[in-house]
Amino acid sequence: MRVNTAAAASATGAALLAAVGHAQYPAQVVVSTAAAGAFLALLTRRGPAGRSEWLTVRVLLAGNLIVFGASYDDHLGTALTATAILSGLALLILAIWAHLPERRRRRTRH
Repeated sequence: MRVNTAAAASATGAALLAAVGHAQYPAQVVVSTAAAGAFLALLTRRGPAGRSEWLTVRVLLAGNLIVFGASYDDHLGTALTATAILSGLALLILAIWAHLPERRRRRTRH
C-alpha cells in the first residue's frame, strides 16, 4: 500500500510541476517521477516487499519506457522508438505474467 501511495503522490506532484513548468512532454515527467517514487518507497521499506508492490514498480518502469519512446519518437528515429516501446511492452507483459501464478495460489488458499 505504501508503494501505491508513494507512486500516486509522486505522480500528482509531477503533474503539478509539469503544468507549472509547461513541460514539453508532461507524460514523461509524470510517469518517470511516479516510477521513481514507487521504487524509493520500495527500497526504504523495513520488511520484505510483497509481490504486488514489485508489480507496481515494474509496471511503472515499463510504462516509463513506453512513454519515453512515444514522447521522443521524433528525436530517436523509428528503430529506437520501436525498440523502446516494444521493450516496455515486453516488460509489462512479463511483469503481469510473473504475478499471475502468485495471485492464483492466493485465491486457492482462501
